[in-house]
Amino acid sequence: MSRQAVNNVERSDVVVYPFSEQAWQPETAAQVSLLRDLAYEQLKAELRDKQLGVYSLKFETSFNPDSNRVESELRFATTPDKAEMLWQLGERVLQNFPNTLTEKQAAALRAKLVEQESKRKESPETWLNRLILSQTHFGDARYLNNMANLPNSITLDNLRQTARLLWNNQNRRVLIADPDKGGQ
Repeated sequence: MSRQAVNNVERSDVVVYPFSEQAWQPETAAQVSLLRDLAYEQLKAELRDKQLGVYSLKFETSFNPDSNRVESELRFATTPDKAEMLWQLGERVLQNFPNTLTEKQAAALRAKLVEQESKRKESPETWLNRLILSQTHFGDARYLNNMANLPNSITLDNLRQTARLLWNNQNRRVLIADPDKGGQ
């Protein structure tokens, strides 16, 4: 963790970047995308609604096919006295996130993916992008042949396994930018 007095405003900005190494798979990439909003909602409920501790909150996560990593970013602004406690609380929320997933959520995410995929299949850009990903990672066009099976990968067990990739406290960087009292 790095804590620096560099902010020109009277707040602390907290930014945490974790990543998990993972060979790219279309199923995992789809699951990461679907889980992002659920993870954000849990963070918002805990950090903003329950703790009343953050001014702004952002959580992003994606599967980077170039680096074979699930890369996440947790960012929020708070008072300097709450910064460290709240990022640790956010970390606990995200570490526990896989255990909170339910069968009902898995069914809703599966239905959401079916709807998204029906729209995506109408786009030539989707087909080209997936062909490129398939050639890059598999050396053939198998992704195009298996696209219809993506929703079948949305099971509770698979989602929990993928959710563990969203937060890896072994591979993370934390920056807390506190107010610069000397520069004001």
